[in-house]
Amino acid sequence: MDRLKNVILDTDIGPDCDDAGAIAILNKLCDFGEAKVLAMGNCSVHPEGACCIDAINWYYGRHAIPVGTLKSSNGPGKDDPNYLKYNKFVAENFDHSFKHTLIPDVTTIYREALAKAEDNSVILITIGMFNNIKNLMASQADMYSSMSGMELIEQKVKKLVSMAGNFREGHEDFFSEFNVNTDIESAKYVIKNLKKDIVFCPYEMGYPIITGARLTATGDMKKNPVAKAYQIYCGTSGSRNSWDLVTVYYAVRGTHGLFRESKKGNITIDNKGFTYFKEDPNGSHMVIVNKAPPGEIAQILEDIINLTPELVR
Repeated sequence: MDRLKNVILDTDIGPDCDDAGAIAILNKLCDFGEAKVLAMGNCSVHPEGACCIDAINWYYGRHAIPVGTLKSSNGPGKDDPNYLKYNKFVAENFDHSFKHTLIPDVTTIYREALAKAEDNSVILITIGMFNNIKNLMASQADMYSSMSGMELIEQKVKKLVSMAGNFREGHEDFFSEFNVNTDIESAKYVIKNLKKDIVFCPYEMGYPIITGARLTATGDMKKNPVAKAYQIYCGTSGSRNSWDLVTVYYAVRGTHGLFRESKKGNITIDNKGFTYFKEDPNGSHMVIVNKAPPGEIAQILEDIINLTPELVR
């Protein structure tokens, strides 16, 4: 196992419950001594997302993780009530830092976290759209660093790991992946201009891996905001595809016998949001696929999200 991973997690928490599961996975990996979360951020226009992120961190005893939100009324989730399907309930019914405090701007939170981090140590993880990363890249010097966002990333970030893309053969006959399609221009900008290794954990990776049923069947709905998120989102089935969970797991633990990395190459995104990968030994992008059976991966993830904080701290 490599040394403890420094992580920044960016999420569109709200329109799907696997974001909540991914935050649970990351908190557990911190409990295991494998990761340290430097910051988290919400990339939708709904501030309830940041409250939900913070409530989950509080549940796991991590009150001090800096959390920010997109400070814009124009962006992912605008005029879409689906983004509030569970995070509004969590924000109103669970403890978090923002009951009586303003939520900070996410770009400022990320800049401060990067400025304090060791060089070439940070893994950026996105399990939502790329707008917050684009804004970070475009940011300028502030009280935390005299460097631009591009310069901070160049000095501090090791790689970007994203739940994004759909690389199935003939995927144009189906659909472009949600995190890319929701904000195509931001995705294209980041992929084209971020001069770091980029890894996509695509739609087809997390789709067959189903988790959450045990959590919704046995979780304490009054204490555990992750269990409540799954219950509200999934209803009686209690289970959901694990796109974001596998992304966070891979970002910290690597392939771990469960996944397989492609050779190096280049990811491109067209104007309709469809993603393509071409091998190139001089490229800096990779795409991940499942190696182990989906049921085996699901069991590992399910076991982790069902551990209570008391069992691992």
